[in-house]
Amino acid sequence: PLCSEIPPKHHLRQGATYRLLGSKETPELHTYYSLWMNQPDTIRLQLEPDSPLHAQLCADGGNGCTFPGRIVLSTNLLPSYDASTTSFEEHDVDTIRTVQVRGGGNPIYYEYVRQPCVEQAYYDDAKRILDYTGGNHVNRRNMCADPRLEVAAESCCESGWDLVEFESRSNDIWGRRDCKYHAERVSYSTAQTRCEGLRVEGKEGIAYEQCDNMRFLPQTGGLCVRDPWANPDRWAAYFHWTTGSCSLKVKVQADGEIAIVHDPAPDFSGNKEIPSRVSAESINFFKVPWKDGQYPDVRSECANAGSNCAMLYGSCVCDVVLNERPGFVSVSDAGNRRNILDSLKIGAFEPTYFDDGTYTEACAGDIADVKVYTKNGDADCSNLDSDTIFEVVNDYGETVHLKNMQSTVTVAGTSMSFRNPVHFMSLHDPELRDAYHETDAVLDHYFHHPSHPPFLAVRMLQRFGHSSPSPRFVKAVVDAYKAGSFNGIGSGKYGDLGAMVAAITLDREARSISLNSDPSYGQLREPLLKIFAFLRSLEYQHDSPLPWPILTGLHDDIGEAIYRAPSVFSFFLSEFVPSGILATASLASPESQILTTTKITDILESFFATSKHGMVACRGGLADYRPRGSNCPSWRSEYFGDYELSLGFLTFDSSNNDAMDIVNELAIIMTAGRLHPSHRTKVAGYIQQYLDSDDKPKAIRYAQQLISTTAEFQTRSIVNPSDIARTVETDDTPPSNKYRAVVYLMFDGGMDSFNLLAPVSGCTDEKDMYQEYQQVRSEHALRMDEMNVIDANVAGQTCSKFGINKAIPILDELYGDNQAMFFANHGVLQTKVNKQNWAQTKTPLFSHSSQKREFYRVDIENETGETGVGGRLVDVLKRNGFKTSAGSIGSGSLLLSGSPEENNPVTELPGYRPSSFNWNPENSDMKDHMSAINGEADVQSGLFGDHWSTKLIQAMASNENIVDIYDRTTLNITFGSNGLDRNFESIARWIKSREERNVDREVFFVRHGGYDLHAVDSNRNLENLLTQVNAALTDFVAEMKAQEIWNDVTIVTGSDFARTLTLNSGGGTDHGWGGIGFMMGGDLKGGKVHGQYPDGLTDGGGIGFMMGGDLKGGKVHGQYPDGLSEEGSLNIGRGRIIPTMPLEASWQAVSQWMGATDSCDLKYVIPNRDNFDRCADLFVDQDLFESGSVPRSECSMPDADDDGVEDCLDVCPDTPAGAAVDDDGCAGSQLDDDNDSVTNDRDACPDTAAGAVVDEFGCSDGETRQPSTQPSQAPTNSPSVSSEPSAYPSETPTSEPSSSGVPSMQPSEGPSVLPTMMPSVSSMPSQFPSVSPTLSAGPSSAPSSSPSESAQPSMVPSTVPSESIQPSASPSAMPSDSAQPSATPSSAPSESIQPSESPSDVPSLSARPSGSPSMDPTNSMEPSLLPSSSPTTSAIPSTMPSASPSESSEPSMVPSTQPSALPSSQPSMTPTSAPSEVPSSLPSESLQPSSNPSSTPTDTPHCGDEESDGTRRQLKNKKTNNKAKKQTKGKKNEKNNKKKGKNAKKGKNNNDNDNNDSGCDS
Repeated sequence: PLCSEIPPKHHLRQGATYRLLGSKETPELHTYYSLWMNQPDTIRLQLEPDSPLHAQLCADGGNGCTFPGRIVLSTNLLPSYDASTTSFEEHDVDTIRTVQVRGGGNPIYYEYVRQPCVEQAYYDDAKRILDYTGGNHVNRRNMCADPRLEVAAESCCESGWDLVEFESRSNDIWGRRDCKYHAERVSYSTAQTRCEGLRVEGKEGIAYEQCDNMRFLPQTGGLCVRDPWANPDRWAAYFHWTTGSCSLKVKVQADGEIAIVHDPAPDFSGNKEIPSRVSAESINFFKVPWKDGQYPDVRSECANAGSNCAMLYGSCVCDVVLNERPGFVSVSDAGNRRNILDSLKIGAFEPTYFDDGTYTEACAGDIADVKVYTKNGDADCSNLDSDTIFEVVNDYGETVHLKNMQSTVTVAGTSMSFRNPVHFMSLHDPELRDAYHETDAVLDHYFHHPSHPPFLAVRMLQRFGHSSPSPRFVKAVVDAYKAGSFNGIGSGKYGDLGAMVAAITLDREARSISLNSDPSYGQLREPLLKIFAFLRSLEYQHDSPLPWPILTGLHDDIGEAIYRAPSVFSFFLSEFVPSGILATASLASPESQILTTTKITDILESFFATSKHGMVACRGGLADYRPRGSNCPSWRSEYFGDYELSLGFLTFDSSNNDAMDIVNELAIIMTAGRLHPSHRTKVAGYIQQYLDSDDKPKAIRYAQQLISTTAEFQTRSIVNPSDIARTVETDDTPPSNKYRAVVYLMFDGGMDSFNLLAPVSGCTDEKDMYQEYQQVRSEHALRMDEMNVIDANVAGQTCSKFGINKAIPILDELYGDNQAMFFANHGVLQTKVNKQNWAQTKTPLFSHSSQKREFYRVDIENETGETGVGGRLVDVLKRNGFKTSAGSIGSGSLLLSGSPEENNPVTELPGYRPSSFNWNPENSDMKDHMSAINGEADVQSGLFGDHWSTKLIQAMASNENIVDIYDRTTLNITFGSNGLDRNFESIARWIKSREERNVDREVFFVRHGGYDLHAVDSNRNLENLLTQVNAALTDFVAEMKAQEIWNDVTIVTGSDFARTLTLNSGGGTDHGWGGIGFMMGGDLKGGKVHGQYPDGLTDGGGIGFMMGGDLKGGKVHGQYPDGLSEEGSLNIGRGRIIPTMPLEASWQAVSQWMGATDSCDLKYVIPNRDNFDRCADLFVDQDLFESGSVPRSECSMPDADDDGVEDCLDVCPDTPAGAAVDDDGCAGSQLDDDNDSVTNDRDACPDTAAGAVVDEFGCSDGETRQPSTQPSQAPTNSPSVSSEPSAYPSETPTSEPSSSGVPSMQPSEGPSVLPTMMPSVSSMPSQFPSVSPTLSAGPSSAPSSSPSESAQPSMVPSTVPSESIQPSASPSAMPSDSAQPSATPSSAPSESIQPSESPSDVPSLSARPSGSPSMDPTNSMEPSLLPSSSPTTSAIPSTMPSASPSESSEPSMVPSTQPSALPSSQPSMTPTSAPSEVPSSLPSESLQPSSNPSSTPTDTPHCGDEESDGTRRQLKNKKTNNKAKKQTKGKKNEKNNKKKGKNAKKGKNNNDNDNNDSGCDS
C-alpha cells in the first residue's frame, strides 16, 4: 500500500509493531545521530504510566512489567485515548520512532516499526524541504517531498516573514520549532497546524506560520533547536518543510531507463544544491514500462517535446504530468478476479485498519471470490472511485487488498507515459526499517515468481539424487509445491517444502526399481555426502574429549566444506554438463564440476587414512586439528589400525569370516547393494589373503577402501562391467610443430587498473590529464614518484607519456625491451557503444560473476554454450593437427573448457609440490585392484558410474605423470614462496616437460585474487598485490629465458573489470567496466599503449596487458581516455568508463599466433568478432607479434562470391553475382525446397507433395501457381511469375508468357545463347549442353549432372539419382530409383524394391531384408537377418536383439534383457501400439500406457512431417552445425550436395530422423 494512504496515528492502531531495545535509547531500524545520544537535554518521548500504550508495552503480568521482546497491538488504542481526560504526547504526534516506557535510573526503550508501505516517485503539490548541515547553519540540501508524508519537521516564522527585504532576512527570518521529541517528523499539514499554535515566551500576541526560513533560532523555552553557537554539530541534521515549490522531472536515457529528478525552487540565498541521487546528474536509472515502448531520447530531440525537455549528457530531462484515475469505473467493468489481479498494481491497507465506518463492504456477490469496499458509505457499484478497495484471493491462496487506482506519468508535451514507480526506501532519509521491508517484498516476489517452483524443484531433486531429472518428475514436484500437498501430505498452501520433499521421495520415479537400470538415471554423489556416508555406514565412533571435527578445512582438498561455499552459486552449478559420455548423453552432473584430479585423489586419500589411522589431521585425514599434541600416526603399515592418536575411528566389524560374506555385508551398507557381483568376487579375492593369515581387521579395512573407490559407492548408478581394462589414451608421436604457449593470468575481483597505468603528459589539446587524474582520484591517485614514466609510441593516443605503477617493475622493464604492451580501455563489449546506448550491452555489467564469465568465455552472444575462449582455441588447434594440452592451477576454470565433442582434458596442476596418490597403500597392488574394479562398462551400464571410473583412471594416471614430471624436472630459477610464485613455478615445470609430453600447443590458466578493494586501504592493498605479481612474473620470465623458450610464450592478463575512478564513501573503489590490461612475451612487438585511453575519467574503461617473448611490445595500444571528468565522452558516471577495445581484439591476434588462422576457426574461437569491424577494431597477429603470419591486408572477411556470407559458412559458395541470399549464402536459384527439380526462384508451386510429377514451373496437376510478390533483382533465366516487372532484362526467351501484370522492360528478341539452368521446353535443341535434366524422349549422349527423366537408361553413369526404370550399368554415388537391384554397393540408400547384395552404410528402403548388417535404420518390410546398430523402422520384428531402440510397431522376437544403452535423442518416428518396458527419455506416442514412467511429458506432437523435406532442411542442418562447431573444413562436397535439390531423396529419407532440426524439438 501507499504510505500516503496510511491512516493518522497509525502507531496506536491495531497491527502496530514495537521492538524492545532494552536500556539502549538508540534505535536499530531508524536513522539516529550519535551526538544526540546520552545528552541530558535531548527531548525524548516518554510514556506516562497510565497511558494505554504504556499498558501494552509494559505487559504487567501481576508482578510488574514483563517487557516482551516484540509486541503487535491486537486492538485499536485510539478509542481509549479519545475516552481519556488526560492528554498524552504519543496521541498528539503523527508518528513515533522510539519511546521511553519507564523513567528513573533504568529506563526501558521500545522502537516503533511502521507497517510496510511504498512511496510514489511522482505526486502532486510537491513541497521543497531542506536541511541545515551547512556552514553557519545555512542549508545545503534541497529536495522535493510529498506533503502527505511524515518526512520533515515544521519551520515556523513570525507572520509577515515574506514581506521582509532579502538583505535583512539573514538576521530577521529565523525559524522556530516546537517538537515533541528529537528527530520528530510530521506531515506538511501538521507542520502548518503546529506553527499556527506556536506561542513564544516574551513574544505574546505574535502569530506564527510555516515559512521558508534560512536559519533556526537557538533553543529557548522547551523548543527543539539547541544553541547553534555552542555546539553547531548538534543541530537537527534532518529535513524541514518550507513553503517553497518543487518540480518533479524524469531523466530518460537512450534505452528508456529513467532516473527521478527533483528541481526545487532556490532559497532566498539563491542556493539550490540538490543531493546527487535526485539531481539532473543522477545515474540512478531503472526500468519502467513505457506505453507502447515509446519514450523520448536524444535521437528524436527528446520526442520534439520543445521546452518541456532538455538534453543532458545524452539523456532527456523532461517535465511530467501526473494522471491518477480509477482502475475500474464499475463492478461490471472489473469483471472478474483474474482481471482485477492483472490490472491493479497498487496495494491497499485492510479496510479494518481505518476508523470504523471509513470503509464498508458493497456490491456483495457481484464478482465471484472478490469483496468490494467503498469509502465513506458510497456504495454505488456502477460508479467506483480511486479510493475503492478490492479484496481478492490471489493464485497462491493469499488474501490481498488492491487499490482501485491507476497512476501514470506522462512526459509533458507528448503522449509518452509510464506507470508511476514506487519505492520502499525514502529518498530523503533512508531507514533500515524500509530496507528490511523491501527485502521481504523482493523475497516474496521471488517466492511467487513462476520460475521459482521449477528452479527450486530441479535443485532439490539434484540434492536428492537425480542429477538430470525428467521433465515429468520435475513437474510432479512443482505441482506438489504449488498445491502444498502430495498424496495428502502437506498443508495445502503454496510453497510447502514438506509436500515438495514428499513428491521427491514418494513419486513413482523415485520408487521405481526398474528405473535404476536406466543408464541415464542416477547421480555422482557430492564430496561431503560421500564422507558422511562413509563415516555413518562404517560406524564412526568419536573417541576424544575434544569437539567433533566440523570438516570446515576440506574445501581445498575435496572442493566442498561446511560454511565454505565460494559464492552464492554454491560449490557447483546446477546445469553443469561435464565433457565425455555425460555430455554426449546431454546429462547434467553438477558435482562433476569439482571432480578434478586432485579432488578425486584427495577424497580417496581421506577414506584410506580414516580406515587406517582414524580421524586424524595428517596423512590425508579428515580432522580439522591434531589430537594429543602434534604427533601424527606412524606411516608404517604395522601401525595401520592403531587409533591411539586419533579423535575417533571406524568401528564396523563383521560377524562373518568368509570373504564373500564380508564383502556382501559391506556392499549393502556402503552401496545399498548396488555393488556388481563381479566386483564383489574380485574384492573378496583380494582380501582372502588377510583372512588366510588371521588378519580379519586388515581384510575389512582393505575391503572398505576398495569399495570406496567403486562407481557403485561414488555414484547412484547401476554398473555392468565388461571385464575390459579401462585405459588412458596416450599419443607417443612427437609433435611436428614448434612449441608455443599462452598463459592467462586472471586478476580476480576487479583490478584498479587505472592505478596500474596513469596518464602523465603530452595529452590531446595540451590537456593536463594527470591533473584531471589527480582531481578525480583524489587521495587515491598515484604520485609522480610512484610511477615509472613510459612513451605510448602509438599515434593518436590520448597522451604521449604514461606512468606504470612502480610496484611492478618487471612490466616497465619488459615494456622498455619491447616485450610488453598495454591495451587501454578494453573490456566486455557486445558491439561498439557510446554514452547514449551503452546500456544495451547484453550482459549484467559491474557484476563479478557475469563479467568474469565473459572474460573467460569471450562469447557474449552465447553461441558456443559453456565453453571458454582458451578451450575453443585448443579445440581448433587439435583439429588442425597440433598436439595440444591445457593446464589449470586449481579447478573449475571456464576459460579452458572446450566443446564436449572434442573432450580435450584439462590437467589440474598443483600450486605446490605434489605427492603420489596413495603412496603408502594397504596393499602394494592396490592401484591394480582399483583399476580392475573400475574397468570398462558395457552399453547397459549407468553413465554416471562410467563417468566416475573414467575420471578415476585418468586421475591416477595424471597424478603419476605430474609427480614424475616434478621429480625429474629441475628449474634454473628458484621461485619465491608466495602462492602466485608457486603457481608460476608449476607452469614452468610443465612447460619444461613439453617434449616428453609430446605437445606443441598449450594454454594455461592461473588466477590471483584479492582485487575487490572496496575499503579505504585499497591503494596500499593494490601495491601489495602488484608486488606479489611482480615477484612471480620476474621469476617466470627469467626461467623462460633460461629455457630459451621465452619467444614462444605469451602471458595474457584480464580482470573482472576496472574500478570506479571516484571513491566510495568508505574511501575505496567500486565496480567499474572497461580496464587496462597488458601482455608480455619475447615475440611481442611491444613498447606500445594500444586502445583509446578514456577522454573523461570521472564517468567509465580500464587497462589490460600482455607479456611474451614474441610480442611486438613496448606499446600502449588503443586510446587512453582523453578526459577524466564526468563530461568525458566515455564516462557514464562514478568514473565507469565505456570500453573502446573489445576482448576479441587481442584474442584474434593471439589465436592466429597460436596457429588458428582459418577464418572459420576464428569464428569458432571468438564467435562475436563479426559484431566489430575486423580491420578497424581487431588485431591480426602481425600487428602484435614479430613472427606473426597474418598481415593486415588479410584482415577483411573472405567472401569469394561476394554475397556477404563468409566462405567457410557459405553453403553455396558460387552464388551468381548480385543475387539475394539467405543466411547460408544461397540464392533462390540454388535451392529446391520441395525437391521437384525446379529451383525456388522459378518454382510457382513451392509446396509440391513429394514424388509428384511437375511441369517446368514446379507445379503438379491440380496445383495453383503462386506468383511472386517481389520483382527480381537480377536477370532471370526462366519465366517470371512476379506481379512486378524485373529490374533486369531477360537473357533467355521464355516458354510461357509473363504472368506479371506489367510487361518486361527489355523484351527478348531471340533464343538464348547461353546454357540454361533449367530444362528446355523448346522444340529446337540448345546450342550448349544443359546442366539440368532434359525433357527429351531420348537418352543424352553425355553424362548429366542432374537426374534424367528419360525412359531409357543412360549410357554413362549419373552423379545424381536416376529415375529410370532400368538399372544403371555403373555404380551410382546417389540412391537409385530403379526397380532392379544394383550390382555394386551404393554409398547412399537404395530405393529399389529388391534387397542390395552388398551392405549399405545408410538405411535401405528395400521391401526385402538386407543380407548384411546395416549401419543405419532399415525401412525394410521384413526383418533383418543380422542385428542392427541403429533403430529399425521395419514393420516386421528383428530376429536379433538391437543395440538401439526399435521403431518397429511389433515387439522384437528376441526380447532385450537390458534397457537401451543410451536414451534416445529423438522421439519415436513410428508410434508403438504397445507400452514400453523401459522408461523413455522422450515422449511416447503409444496408444497404450507405459508400465514405466517417461522422463518427458507425452503431449509433444510428432511433427516429423511438418517440415518440408529436402534441401532447405539439409541447409538448416548445415547451419546448425556451423553454429555448433564453426568448423567446415573437408565438407565442401557436403555443401555441394546440398544445392539445387541434389541428393533430395537421401535428404528426405534421413530427415525423418532429424526432427530436432525442424523446429519441432520440445
